[in-house]
Amino acid sequence: MSSRSVVSRRLRLPSGLGAAAAALAFLAAAPRAEACSCAAQCCGLVWVTPQGDRVPANVPGLSWWPGPEGLLGCQAAEGSAEDVRLLHLTAGGEVPVALALASDPSGFLARPLEALAVGDRYRFVGGSLCAGTERFGSSARASTFEVTAPAPLPSSLGTVVAGAPRAGVLVVSTRSGSCATGVSAAAAEVTLRLAPAAQPWAALFLYETLVDGAPWAHQRSLCGTTPHGASVYGRGRDVVYAVCASDDPHIDRVLSPGRHSVRFRATLPGAPAPVESEPFDVDLRCDPAAPDAGLLDFADGGVPDGGPIAPAADAGAAVDADAGATPFVPPRIVEAGCRSAPGAPGGAATGGGVMAVLLAMLVRRRSAR
Repeated sequence: MSSRSVVSRRLRLPSGLGAAAAALAFLAAAPRAEACSCAAQCCGLVWVTPQGDRVPANVPGLSWWPGPEGLLGCQAAEGSAEDVRLLHLTAGGEVPVALALASDPSGFLARPLEALAVGDRYRFVGGSLCAGTERFGSSARASTFEVTAPAPLPSSLGTVVAGAPRAGVLVVSTRSGSCATGVSAAAAEVTLRLAPAAQPWAALFLYETLVDGAPWAHQRSLCGTTPHGASVYGRGRDVVYAVCASDDPHIDRVLSPGRHSVRFRATLPGAPAPVESEPFDVDLRCDPAAPDAGLLDFADGGVPDGGPIAPAADAGAAVDADAGATPFVPPRIVEAGCRSAPGAPGGAATGGGVMAVLLAMLVRRRSAR
């Protein structure tokens, strides 16, 4: 790196970001016959908040996550204030706003060094640290927002709303060679209903799901992608499930049938501590006498607001993520090109591969009847 002032990122990642790296480390060490290998993109995984178009004027900071450091030898562990931009969108053009950059559990925290003007619009841009790419080129990520009146920092998050549990075949990740498989499961969709005091901060929250006090995320494949600070179903939304039957000993995320306590936790970048929702018990029962309900499908997308889940706004880039594993400390990456690992033959790394696995499994199940 040059002589510019740099900030090293903390390696404790929120939610499941460390788990994704841990999963890849496991796969690298596993025997090839058992490994799930993904043809993963190593650049273009930048994520920024806000993920919405309104931000209170007293915002503690904006979050920049330049991707999973060390993943596939791509991301660096250091950044500087030169790697992010905040632009005041005025009638006379874009006016740069000075930023201070600091290490943060969510990646990097960018603090404006001047007060934001209520009613005006700004654009925050997080650059790419991927070696061999332009900092503010196609791998960068931008978010445009309007500044609203100051709001008190929230002390509570809201409540959990759960759909009725459903039985059927659910796509889940596995450490076996297929990367994804289908299991007989009882599953329920859970969403966050924000408390009024939390609503002004909705665009800035980084969300995670907790089941029985531990981080949780439904991941459909080890090669799948989820947004930073969200699940594959969107922000403040997830699916919890119990596996009723499976012949795969390598599946991830196994809850026992029965009652489980679900809550959401949200980190506001720059705030002293995360806030949590009230817990909600979900009863995931397996009924052997129930008819086969077919493939369980839950819609993707959505951001939490004061009422039902609304369509996602400015969804940003998708990045590999998982939840619940011990954070993995990757090696420091020095001057090197950007590279990706080719997928191994037979690895179901794409959505088509996942569907092929499910179709074959469903055919076998029906033939066995």
